[in-house]
Amino acid sequence: MVDTQCQRFRWPHVCPQCSFLFTLAVNLNTTVTLTQAIGTALAELYGHFISDRLPLYLSHRKSKTQDIEPTEWCPEYRLHCLWVPVIMLPIGLGLFGASLEYHYHWVLLALGFLLLTFGAISLLPVAMTYLCDCFPNYVSEVSAGMGVWRLILGLLSTVFITPWNDRVGPGWLFGSAGLITLPAFGGVMFLMVFGRQVRQMGFRRLR
Repeated sequence: MVDTQCQRFRWPHVCPQCSFLFTLAVNLNTTVTLTQAIGTALAELYGHFISDRLPLYLSHRKSKTQDIEPTEWCPEYRLHCLWVPVIMLPIGLGLFGASLEYHYHWVLLALGFLLLTFGAISLLPVAMTYLCDCFPNYVSEVSAGMGVWRLILGLLSTVFITPWNDRVGPGWLFGSAGLITLPAFGGVMFLMVFGRQVRQMGFRRLR
């Protein structure tokens, strides 16, 4: 009965009986895998052409408009590379969840997954580079700390994501994740403006 219910649709169908397992048609599985590869490639291209060029452009423009030395570098310039991924990530999560919940056309599902993949992969290198710029003498420790933090989040997600889906369904599951992204970005915006002051408040030996 469960297998018949899941196979009625030609896209992932989430139901409590399936314990959050996605049943994919073979053709759709290939499409989703290709979509993930495209999103990853776009994220790599975005990082290659934007992650250094945009911060350097902002630094150069500020050195022209204000009385500062051109060599004065501010790590917070890198955070401006997050605008595009942060916009794409919640849109992708929303499309992905709505497609699962309301059985929209698989093209919308693939588009949501592409935007989700692009946003998620584009965020991490910028955050990592920013932290390494803030603590240039402790790059190894920063990388290890970020790795441990990602591992903890990955392990914890398996604890609450299934009950969360069983209670609200995939639409609100992924939609809520997308909505949480927006206020969370407020902390990044705060660092864009006051990051220098925050860093000066830290331990001097870590700067």
